[in-house]
Amino acid sequence: MYHETFTCGRCGKPVSKGAISCPHCGVYFSGTRRVQQSAPSPGSTKLSKGCISMLIIGAVVICIAGASLLFKKQGSTQPTRQPTGIVMEKEAVEVTASGLMLPVTAQPQRAATAEIGENLYERALAGEFSGRKVSMLAQASVNEAEDPFAQAIQTFREQTNIQVDLELSADFGETYANRIRTDEQSGGLADVIVLNEYGTLKDLASEGVFLDVRDLLDERLLRERYDAAWLELAMLPGSSGEIMAGVWHTYESGRVVFYAKDDFEAAGYSIPGSWNDLIALSDQIVAGGGTPWCVGLEYTDRTEWTTTFWLEDILLRTRPRRVYEAMAAGALDFESAEIQDALKILSTLWNHEGYVYHDPDATPETFWSDRIVAPLFEEPPGCWLFADWSYSASSFPVSAVYGENFDWFLLPPIDESYGQPLIIWGNLAAVTSARPEVGALVDYFTHAESMKPWLRTGFYSLSPHKDAPLDGYADAFARSLAERQGEATELIADATQMTEEAREHLHDQLDAYIATALLVASGPPPVERRGNIMDLIAEGSISVQATGRGIDELDLDIENLIDELLDVEIPAGTYFVAAAGGEQNMVVRHSQVVQVEPNDLLSTILDAACAEMEDDVPGSDTGFSLQRSGSNALSMLMPVLEAAGVDYDVEQAAIWIVTNNADYSDLGTLVSGWGYARMILEEQAAQAMRLVDEAGLNITTYRIWADREMIADGASAELARWLRER
Repeated sequence: MYHETFTCGRCGKPVSKGAISCPHCGVYFSGTRRVQQSAPSPGSTKLSKGCISMLIIGAVVICIAGASLLFKKQGSTQPTRQPTGIVMEKEAVEVTASGLMLPVTAQPQRAATAEIGENLYERALAGEFSGRKVSMLAQASVNEAEDPFAQAIQTFREQTNIQVDLELSADFGETYANRIRTDEQSGGLADVIVLNEYGTLKDLASEGVFLDVRDLLDERLLRERYDAAWLELAMLPGSSGEIMAGVWHTYESGRVVFYAKDDFEAAGYSIPGSWNDLIALSDQIVAGGGTPWCVGLEYTDRTEWTTTFWLEDILLRTRPRRVYEAMAAGALDFESAEIQDALKILSTLWNHEGYVYHDPDATPETFWSDRIVAPLFEEPPGCWLFADWSYSASSFPVSAVYGENFDWFLLPPIDESYGQPLIIWGNLAAVTSARPEVGALVDYFTHAESMKPWLRTGFYSLSPHKDAPLDGYADAFARSLAERQGEATELIADATQMTEEAREHLHDQLDAYIATALLVASGPPPVERRGNIMDLIAEGSISVQATGRGIDELDLDIENLIDELLDVEIPAGTYFVAAAGGEQNMVVRHSQVVQVEPNDLLSTILDAACAEMEDDVPGSDTGFSLQRSGSNALSMLMPVLEAAGVDYDVEQAAIWIVTNNADYSDLGTLVSGWGYARMILEEQAAQAMRLVDEAGLNITTYRIWADREMIADGASAELARWLRER
């Protein structure tokens, strides 16, 4: 029979019409939907339509019998996803989703194929993929002789004899993203694409451009090579559910506060541990006849870059992370309380008399890099403190010596409950083809060895790999950044790269603000009063109104009724009782402190969970009254859940074990009336059980304890052992 064909845009070989990927080079064609499905075991045959029909009928019978469908997992703290290169037509996916009643976001387990899986780099070193070709596109300089990427790739070529066709691009932002989209449409998409803008990675991942890297690399090995925080940062929404969109290769540490170390120590100053300590240090420097801060805003003809950096750091230290992300996505109005409060905090530092080198009115005309930092190295220092990205050390004078006349510390916490987060950015390698030689190259990037060209040249690019030796850093300052990364309470990818349009809009607004408001002199920070939300309500200082916002959030309006600035504490465990019967009560999952101006109204969103499993999800028309706690058991549980930092499903499961004595089958559908089954993995159930027990609530007295053997069978080795030995 004659089959229509067309020519692959990458390799030039004929491909049958209707194919969603090239059988020769593996490229996906524009418009195809990449869905990860379980791969057949080696030696197995494909299921016929009759077999699929029988499976569907069997699934229906099982559902009628009332049995729960459970995903079984092996090994790790997350459902371990084994690699596969299988791609199925959309119709097959719909049959599977309908016939087996799996939720759209469910991730079926994957069996490793014969070619893709563990230790691909080691296999490449042994010559298994010698002579094969891989194409790669990277954001980097266009000088291959000097670029570390080119040097790293040349090492890989020599080690493996894999022919890597490397293209370096100086494009950024939408220009780079559109280049990738054009390549995909033409069939010329590179096998490996390196991106150093997190927002571009996020956008393209959501469009389905990239495969889940766990389709090529064993997740267990990834967890051995990276701390969990790096893998979590790589998890992004794909076109058909969450994927690991890339592997981290290099990163740069975010903003730090540089200080004149020798003079600082001679004066007897101490590193500040809080924002109040930072203000006190600034006052101490002024009292000693010095000027605390070097501040420069101008970058070319714009004045908003440094302000944006400070705004981000203050937001992350005063508000939940989602507020920062909302600002970056353009979903937070510039006049919102969150942004305005952050700018007020900033202005009390920058506009305070005597705090800033030169007159504050001259600040925007002071260039932010080499010229503004020069006073830090004068004798005596013209300024003592300078906050900026770590890479600004490259513009320090030649007399600057780390550990002698300069050192650094992280910007301290403002609200202790939000800690000391560190914004980072760096290079991630994403994949578009599921061939073993492609996996070998990406596997190479998961080893610190691939970082050597950066480390030995003194670049301030750091290695996220566990096996990166500190003595491999040629530069002492870079070594200190890597060594002291643990001082940060959380790593956060630079969200200002998420949407270019939103970034430009924010910058325009900041330009206007700097010219009108930021340079208006202000006094010291106002005296604030802090109190628990229930105490402030009881004494008549505030009134509140809470309404539903779905399964995991609450809308809360707080009105300050007095002439004082109030910091309102809303601890985890605060209980909201639904006014209407039959709707879920809610409990706050994560503590929050919100600042409300005198005689002002502030709206905020609380992270919450449902506390009545059988009732309906509260909507925007559901009102609530407040209680300090729902029960003694919840009072014991919620601080433990918050400290553990687990995901929402684990938190919700633990809460329902306590409030509703839920067993495992109860947790199979997390909320009644959702319209579809929400699966909870055995691993998540096991985590929830252990957290309940750690809260001092004897898990063996709850109904779910009877399910422990079944749960242990699907949990990680550590949790399974705990369940069986408890």
